[in-house]
Amino acid sequence: MLAKERQKLIYQRLETDGRVVANELAIVFDVSEDSIRRDLREMAAAQQCERVYGGALRLDHTTPMRERLQTDVTAKRALAKAVVQGFKSGNSVFVDASSTNLEVVQAIPVGLELTVFTNAPVIAAALADNADMNVILIGGRMTPGIGACVDSRAIQDALLINPDLYVMGVCGLSDDLEVTAEDHGDAVFKRVIAERAAQIIVPVTKSKLGWGDRYTVMPLNEKVRLVVVDADRSDLDAYRNCGCEIEIVSDS
Repeated sequence: MLAKERQKLIYQRLETDGRVVANELAIVFDVSEDSIRRDLREMAAAQQCERVYGGALRLDHTTPMRERLQTDVTAKRALAKAVVQGFKSGNSVFVDASSTNLEVVQAIPVGLELTVFTNAPVIAAALADNADMNVILIGGRMTPGIGACVDSRAIQDALLINPDLYVMGVCGLSDDLEVTAEDHGDAVFKRVIAERAAQIIVPVTKSKLGWGDRYTVMPLNEKVRLVVVDADRSDLDAYRNCGCEIEIVSDS
């Protein structure tokens, strides 16, 4: 296959999935990773993608929340069930915007009394009829695509709280053992909450392992409980030396 033919197929994958991973493409096309990296460099120069650590992104890659809600539903529900097992009555919990986190708040058992902070209107709305919840919605301008408030007003509000738990919406976990995000404002906001929370819960699907998005939020550390659905133990070898707690759950 000629390089231009391969690049056309890579571009089609980007349009469909929003991102590609270099080592996966090398296997699919039966070429070296160096060849794939060269393809991605040429595509980036032609404004066909944005290169990031480990692969590339579609230039307009932010997927609207309504689309994310329809993907990997079974896996996200399995993650949600595991996450809420760590909640205790009286906890204060910050839940930021993600389709997985919407499943999390919907999985909270009836009768569990929590104070829930969120910067995502869809998360707050999901808890609107739960009389056991004290829901506090952080305001500001909602960023399209993310579905949450991450501007300076939201950060000012975030600096006033110290949650027991932070359920973080994650775009990817890089090979450098860092949590990453695709939007700069979202990354900054997540970093503020992470610094103030006593414990951070990071629920992810297997596809987000080894994926470095545009912006670094924080390194994985001893504050983090990493919950991964249907991963093999070998998939998590790189993450075992950073001090975080690791839990593998099944979606079956």
